[in-house]
Amino acid sequence: MANDNSWSISTYILIVLTLITGALTAYVFFFGIPPELKKRLQDEAFEQLGENAASNMMKQALDKVPEGDQKELKQARDKLLGGKNNPLGKFANNAGDDATKDLREGLSSFTK
Repeated sequence: MANDNSWSISTYILIVLTLITGALTAYVFFFGIPPELKKRLQDEAFEQLGENAASNMMKQALDKVPEGDQKELKQARDKLLGGKNNPLGKFANNAGDDATKDLREGLSSFTK
């Protein structure tokens, strides 16, 4: 009698998807995410949230303040910035990234 243990098409598709996912995971593990891609993804995420890096850092800092003082600080932030988004935050973030680009590239050569 013939042994009928053939795999279905869906099994082959699952194997291929698992191998692709494993290869991508191994690449990110060994080589990391390129800085340009990381910055672009971060900017897109903040844009969807209606924030930028500076407003996100301010929000995280306010979360560390004791509960009683948060209300006053949040009111002051809203008066100064007009809501959640810091209008100068993206400019300041990009300027900081540009200013430290050479330093980051120099330090990355030591870790390789």
